[in-house]
Amino acid sequence: MSGEERVGLAGSPQIEGKPLVLVQVNCRSILNKILEFWNLVDTYNSDVIIGMEPWLREEINNAEVVRDNYSTFRRDRCT
Repeated sequence: MSGEERVGLAGSPQIEGKPLVLVQVNCRSILNKILEFWNLVDTYNSDVIIGMEPWLREEINNAEVVRDNYSTFRRDRCT
């Protein structure tokens, strides 16, 4: 494998010069469509996922929605 390695998101190794794969999804009510969501992510081998309008609540743990190999940043609505 040629190229210089660097650490990407969540500590995963990436090769210098490899394009960053970003997927932005309107995942309204994601808990009802979690398998479809992860099939999409796996299809594109995403480095970054931006989920718009997931309709999550504070009581829902990240582990219910996001895999361990991704870092999670959430901003849930209060109302």
